[in-house]
Amino acid sequence: MEKLLKLCSLPKVQHFVHQMDIHFFQVLVEILIPDVLRTVLSSPLSCQIRNFARNMEQWMRRALETVEDFPQAMRDTKLASVKLFSNALTRYTSFNHLARAADSVLNNKEQIAQMYNDFCKYGSTRSFIRTKHTLILGSTSP
Repeated sequence: MEKLLKLCSLPKVQHFVHQMDIHFFQVLVEILIPDVLRTVLSSPLSCQIRNFARNMEQWMRRALETVEDFPQAMRDTKLASVKLFSNALTRYTSFNHLARAADSVLNNKEQIAQMYNDFCKYGSTRSFIRTKHTLILGSTSP
């Protein structure tokens, strides 16, 4: 065990472990959410994935604490990898939810017609651009 711990203190080994963790976690993301725009995650599954992502860092921290004399740099490497994985899962589930919401709106002709009518209320594209410019820059001239 002592030799393994010494090996884990080498920067090249830490870099290699980080790269392998990233690759492994990317494969897991692709298995859980193969196509973020087309995969329809049920609300319970999406919630479970988010809860899993939320707890990953804490679980990794606890697991690493069980190993005495584990190099701090390797701990940091493992925690950084898990944090990236957790953030990726959260982003993917959020993006999937957004895609589902947009899909439901875009497949509803009445909602599209209402959005078009709302857009036309601005009078013209120039008016819309002027309004947008005023809101963003606080200026009245485009």
